[in-house]
Amino acid sequence: EEFPAEVDLNAVTINGRQYVQAVVKDITKRDNAEKALKKSEKNFRTLYNNVPVGLFRCDMTDGGRFMEVNPAMVSMFGYESDKELIDSGTIERFFSDGSLNNMLGALGEKKVLQDFTARMIRADGSSFWASISARPFSWKSGESTLIDGIVKDVSESRKYESNLKQSLDKLRNAIEGTVSAMSLLVEMKDPYTSGHQKGVAHLAC
Repeated sequence: EEFPAEVDLNAVTINGRQYVQAVVKDITKRDNAEKALKKSEKNFRTLYNNVPVGLFRCDMTDGGRFMEVNPAMVSMFGYESDKELIDSGTIERFFSDGSLNNMLGALGEKKVLQDFTARMIRADGSSFWASISARPFSWKSGESTLIDGIVKDVSESRKYESNLKQSLDKLRNAIEGTVSAMSLLVEMKDPYTSGHQKGVAHLAC
């Protein structure tokens, strides 16, 4: 049966003759642990690289500077590599300087951030709306505070909500117009009560 081993060799001379002293150590357990660790790291890296939302880690004690970003995050901001995005600066990715400060302030108070909405800037200068969820944690015995988070592009959702609001406003105006038209018809039929509906509405308000 084969097994992984660590071998140390040492040349020695005894009574004028050359010998090789060998120390052999069975490292099966260590080898298995290293293989399991590599497999776990590979699985994590595959998940980190393939997940379709932006993942990031930043340093809260260094103004929120990006430390790591996944490919989805790089693509979302329109960069070619993670290094380009990290080097571009974190605060420069926010449309408003106050948004980053508000996010960091909320994290400091709540410790968990859920669906914080902010307008972001891409590499080409265009903007999009993002939803950010994050959680801070201490690193190196409290020397620094890091943030792990998720970023989702919610521009389409915001656009849909805006269109829905406009449709509701149009519908409300149409209903009010219909009611006003009916009121005018009633007043034209009976001039004696003309303006009565508007007077009652005014008093009710």
